[in-house]
Amino acid sequence: MDLTQQTSYKYPVYTAQEAQWFDTNAISNGISGFSLMQKAGLKAWRYIEKKLTSRMDIHVFCGSGNNGGDGWIFAMEAHKAGHKVHVWHKQARSESAQQAFKKAAAILFLDRITELNSNSYSKLEYLIQFSQQNPVLIVDSLFGIGLNRPLNDKFCQIIAAMNQVNGYKYALDIPSGINATTGFQEGTAFQAQDTITFIVEKQGLFRNEGKACSGTVHLEPLDLDVSPCMLEESTLKKSYRVYRDQPSPDALTRPEYGHKGSFGTLFCVGGDQGMGGAIIIAAESAIRFGAGKVFIASHDFHNTIAITRCPSLMSSSLNHIETDASSFQEQLEQANSLVLGPGLGQSHWSLECFKACFNSAFNGHIILDADALNLISHHDEAYKVFMERDLNAIITPHPKEADRLLGRLFKESELKTLSPFDKAIALSKHYKCICVLKGHGTIIASEDTAFISETGNSALAKAGQGDCLSGMIGALLAQNLPLLDAARLAVWAHGLAGEFWSQTESKLSLMPHETAQIAAKALKEKRQEIHHASATY
Repeated sequence: MDLTQQTSYKYPVYTAQEAQWFDTNAISNGISGFSLMQKAGLKAWRYIEKKLTSRMDIHVFCGSGNNGGDGWIFAMEAHKAGHKVHVWHKQARSESAQQAFKKAAAILFLDRITELNSNSYSKLEYLIQFSQQNPVLIVDSLFGIGLNRPLNDKFCQIIAAMNQVNGYKYALDIPSGINATTGFQEGTAFQAQDTITFIVEKQGLFRNEGKACSGTVHLEPLDLDVSPCMLEESTLKKSYRVYRDQPSPDALTRPEYGHKGSFGTLFCVGGDQGMGGAIIIAAESAIRFGAGKVFIASHDFHNTIAITRCPSLMSSSLNHIETDASSFQEQLEQANSLVLGPGLGQSHWSLECFKACFNSAFNGHIILDADALNLISHHDEAYKVFMERDLNAIITPHPKEADRLLGRLFKESELKTLSPFDKAIALSKHYKCICVLKGHGTIIASEDTAFISETGNSALAKAGQGDCLSGMIGALLAQNLPLLDAARLAVWAHGLAGEFWSQTESKLSLMPHETAQIAAKALKEKRQEIHHASATY
């Protein structure tokens, strides 16, 4: 299966090491580190200044490295604009940071400069109390993209105190305590409402805790012309590139003259005994997300429940797989899309259902989720039959399922060295499929390209949401979207549903079987919003 695409994508994101390379490359081409620092501090100030509606106390927390230097320049610019600026700092160490410190300290009021040490905590406690009645602006420039180890207790306490201050919170380049590559929290992390990141966007801003702590991300390129192709000549050259994902809601069109046959036929196969809910959620989600016809293929009692709940569904019996396989395969061959795995289990029945799908003449698109992936990981027979068919496939593992699949390729010690992007790309290449690696900042990978989804929240953190997503992807494939487009749009819309729901309802209450309908509504509103903005422009 050929997964390559020639599309040029707009929003590249980089590892910490790659981001540092762009900085170093600029310096090697004659731009001084201090000049970049001055631009960063000034542009950050101009961005935040536009958001201020009144004068307020500004507290800037500066580390000892170049990120701290950005903060010193920011503090100087805010002071020059007439604001009351306080700087909390560690002694500058890098040459550029020392230059920034000297330039800023020369004009700032000395009684508003506090060195961060063991005596700082009482002052921070006072700031916390003061801010309850008088909100302040907090700017975090303690740690930058070089952070790759857990913070010590002292800085964890300082950052925790910064988070308790009442007011508006901004981070320069990346929130302190966040790993710029993985997005994982290194101890305690600053919780910003906005992050002004410099030169390029970092992967850690859009994944794991980094996504939650970064707030709205604003890029300041510092007047540098950078692109992924520049890395081709460096030692950091990779076999793939990563982009921030913003698919177009217009990728899905629905002609007014269309009929049920125009929008495809999807089969949802799974639901071993005691696990019928998963396959029912997948099937209901597919019919809610636009598939023309949806069949549920499971045990008879699951089929009965599904049709009672949703009469639009049709069923195919897999009650006795040895005798039912032939009639099931005849029906399946009429479909153009298949979801295999939700609630499938790991039993003999499960394996026989798996084989029945791949030994049929079905030649459409297939989504493998949950136990279908576990069968491939644990059963050589399932692995062999999947690899030999070479169908147009999308796999949707969560991190543990991904590691099990990769267990066929890597030793456990090797797996620990791989980033989530490495894993998603490796899965896509080996299994010749699109890989949707689920998580906070889901990754969609296709051989040499990976995307980070920007939508979603904890409203989706509930059993059954993965089944819903599989059904949504299956519905888009039934409607003839290309593999990669279907995966990207479904993940994006699924995340939008969580955000849309949370605007008016509690994140606790979103039900997986309701999510696809909410996603369809959110997608419609997003489309209208984009078209309105274009028309206004």
